[in-house]
Parts: sequence; structure tokens; C-alpha cells
Amino acid sequence: MLVVKLRDAMEEYHRRTGENITYRQLAKMTGIAKGTLEQIGSRLDYHPTLANVEKLCVALEVPLYRMLEIIPEPPKRKRRSKSRKKKS
Repeated sequence: MLVVKLRDAMEEYHRRTGENITYRQLAKMTGIAKGTLEQIGSRLDYHPTLANVEKLCVALEVPLYRMLEIIPEPPKRKRRSKSRKKKS
């Protein structure tokens, strides 16, 4: 599974510049909706476009290889089947 390490990139930006950056500020810098940034930052299964990943890399001054990571797929949960009641 390919994941975008947005929070890590934002923390790295803070360490490098001394400036905290919020999703709202990042939205203004990139043109990406704040809600989309929140999804990218919090959901492993969210798949942003490459154009948005590029915008994030440029805005946060982070190389692509530090923004993306491949992690193993988590095991899928088995669905519990509903037991059917027999009519008497």
C-alpha cells in the first residue's frame, strides 16, 4: 500500500523552518481543499492525485521519496455473516 506521509512532511517543515504550518495555510499555498488535506493526513487508504502530491512536495520543500512510503497491506477483516433464522 502506498501512503502519503503528509504529517511527517509538515513536521519536517517545522523543524527546518521553525514555522508551524496548518492545513488551512497549506490549502492556501497549494490550492488543495483543507478537507482533502485532512483526509490525506489522516487516512492511510486515501489516494490523492499525483498532481496534489507534487503540490505538497513543492510547498513543503520535501522530495517525493520522503513524502511517499510503501507499507504492507493490513490484513482484511473477515465479515461476520448474519445468521438466518429458520421459519418454523
